Amino acid sequence: MLSTVACDAWADWSVTPLQRGGGGGGKEWTTVAVVREGDKKGTSLWVYHVIAGEDGTETKVPLREICWVFGDPNEEWELTVEAMAARPEDGTSEALEVEFTSFEVSWA
Repeated sequence: MLSTVACDAWADWSVTPLQRGGGGGGKEWTTVAVVREGDKKGTSLWVYHVIAGEDGTETKVPLREICWVFGDPNEEWELTVEAMAARPEDGTSEALEVEFTSFEVSWA
């Protein structure tokens, strides 16, 4: 499963089945992008699952729109972006191995 959480005094959480985004060397990987976007309704952050096609194309699947960050233009927020991995308790004793690569945050 792939999930995203945005929180302040409350949590805004979504969960979706993970569509495999690629891999190599026996590893599976996926890409998540958070993008600031705006239209006539205002500015928000969109969280996308980026799926790489075998033909080199990329498809951005929307996971969550986070609009409350920009709700009051006079309010300042301190934002952090983090990644984590977890496995529900399912009786598996096998170790969970996770590797984060190319974790980049660019504030624009």
